[in-house]
Amino acid sequence: MKRIILLLLSVFLLCTLVACDGNDNNVDDFKYPEYADSSSEASGVYYNTSNTKPAEDIDMSKVKAEIGAYKYSDFVVTDEVTDFVVIRVKGYGDIVAVLRPDVAPVTAENFKKLVKENFFDNLVFHRVYKGFMIQGGGMYADGSEKDADTIVGEFSSNGHTNNLSHEAGVLSMARTTVPDSASSQFFIMHEYSSFLDGNYAAFGYVLAGMDVVNSIAECKVTYSATMQENTDPVEDIIIKEAFFVKPLDSTKLGTKNEYVPCEHTYGEWTTTKAATCTETGTQERVCAKCQRVESATVKKAAHEYPAGWDSVKDPTCTEYGSIHRGCLNCDNIETQSLEKLPHNFENGFCTVCDAYSYQLQVGTEGNTVDTSITGSGVDIDMSKVGEQIDAYDYTDFVKSDEVTDFVVIKVKDYGDVVIALREDVAPITAENFKGLVAEGFYKDIVFHRVIKDFMIQGGYLTSDGGAKTTDSIVGEFESNGHENNLKHIKGVVSMARTSDPDSASSQLFIMHGDAPHLDGQYAAFGYVLAGLDVIDAIASCEVNNPTSSSPSPKTAVVIEDVFFVSPIDNTGIAK
Repeated sequence: MKRIILLLLSVFLLCTLVACDGNDNNVDDFKYPEYADSSSEASGVYYNTSNTKPAEDIDMSKVKAEIGAYKYSDFVVTDEVTDFVVIRVKGYGDIVAVLRPDVAPVTAENFKKLVKENFFDNLVFHRVYKGFMIQGGGMYADGSEKDADTIVGEFSSNGHTNNLSHEAGVLSMARTTVPDSASSQFFIMHEYSSFLDGNYAAFGYVLAGMDVVNSIAECKVTYSATMQENTDPVEDIIIKEAFFVKPLDSTKLGTKNEYVPCEHTYGEWTTTKAATCTETGTQERVCAKCQRVESATVKKAAHEYPAGWDSVKDPTCTEYGSIHRGCLNCDNIETQSLEKLPHNFENGFCTVCDAYSYQLQVGTEGNTVDTSITGSGVDIDMSKVGEQIDAYDYTDFVKSDEVTDFVVIKVKDYGDVVIALREDVAPITAENFKGLVAEGFYKDIVFHRVIKDFMIQGGYLTSDGGAKTTDSIVGEFESNGHENNLKHIKGVVSMARTSDPDSASSQLFIMHGDAPHLDGQYAAFGYVLAGLDVIDAIASCEVNNPTSSSPSPKTAVVIEDVFFVSPIDNTGIAK
């Protein structure tokens, strides 16, 4: 179980906490109170939580009157499982708490189960905030943690009625940011903190021993690296044991009016507010027995659009078009993109824009870079793509001031990699990459993740340890609704991303082996025409944490420069 940090304690941390002197009790000299028995006090005590009312309308003024109003000798140890628990703290004394299962039934029953199992014995109060609360129940004195099952968070913001406020002396459950993450760690309030109400599961309060809580809150504390405040006790505050007690019984003493919750019998739902396409609605139903009203939210209604679309922008061979239509009942606008038109090529050049065809003659000996023979993005022939990967030399290309579909990645101390971009396969991804190359984004970037026989990855960390970010783009792959048949074989270039399909931005990876499990899951957008030996050399570099999922090169693999090139022919640069 991860160390639980109270989600809303960060609000309290805005205040300055002052470390203060501990109590004057000497641990060796301290004597625990003797167990009470039925003859130790003739008058006994009558304890009746029913006077605080059930959970839904609990009377906090009466709860506050009961907190600290009793003493340890008013109770007797029992082998039965009761709603009364003693938390015996070494060197400090005994805290008697009453649990309120009518307020938080799951939480109270879980706490009683842990007490019955002796779970809390020898654990510590590991976090102490004077003027706020003391927290424990999940850690040993040596800092190790003790696991327990998680339970439902019974508080208002999590959909459970819980009106027990976090007054001084109230017991509540610690948790992470996950509403249902509480398990064994609890805290006892030292002073009232209203911001916890409705956000944490209060489940009981102190009947006797508030002086013990106060003494613990006054202990000397030191800096906590976790909380970044003085909250760690200097000396261990150990829960020696936790056990059940019951009130003394002289005549009928110890009897307790149990609150039996209503087994609600609800009628039909009635609409209290109709839902629209811009606002949620509400509905209610009433219990026939107790008249309790239960409310529920009604989802927004669907927008009502006209059948036709309005043209906003016509597509061309270089830009996407768009159409839209407005909801008939509100101002919401729905927009759809229109695909680019195909290029109108004549003699290798588009008559509409500056695009060129994939028929490219290169090399003085007539070498050909002809990506059209591999097919379009829809029916790309991977066997022919494989024949083109690393089939050329860097000398088959010449640097170009124009934006082309051929890019050189110059890697310091390793060499040059020439990449062919396939805009027909992943147009948004290829255009985004060309834009980053044109603005010099990749200069001084490193390949930060290297896994031999799998891939090398880079595109955002700089050689001096900084980071560069850019806008995210649509993920152009099958599982995200885009047709992309360029497979992840060795030499193919693809885009890294998070679990969000549309989170790719600047990070790319170059395959060092075949990985069919990536096909359809990542946006492949090009492949290596020359320099696969450079990829091999990078993949073979020494790495830190070689068995981890993200091994990093021991010596930085730095991209010195990235620029566009064009294939050459007998007379010069050929588009």
